[in-house]
Amino acid sequence: SDGSRIGFGTAGLRSCMEPGPLGMNDLVIVQTTQGLARYCQKVAATRSAAEPDDQKLIAVVGFDHRLNTKFDLSSKSFALLTKLVFLQAGFDCILFDEYVATPMVAYATTEL
Repeated sequence: SDGSRIGFGTAGLRSCMEPGPLGMNDLVIVQTTQGLARYCQKVAATRSAAEPDDQKLIAVVGFDHRLNTKFDLSSKSFALLTKLVFLQAGFDCILFDEYVATPMVAYATTEL
């Protein structure tokens, strides 16, 4: 391995569900969510310094039908891991309990 990892683009992470740093898998999901949580906390802290705000950070997580039975990976399991990481980082987290289209997740974030 040359140390390559999945790139985070405008549509988030995109890759096949498979082991390794270039695949979508539990470790990549946990590490990415930890990084996103830290980034959100830093942005919120910067904003709070300018305008004090006691609101807790909230994450909204959805999932779709995709899965890979060979490696026991699924969008739903990734969503559950994502929620756990956000909760551990001190966020409130809303996880849709059924398949949801991405625009619904984006809309929910604007309404909270």
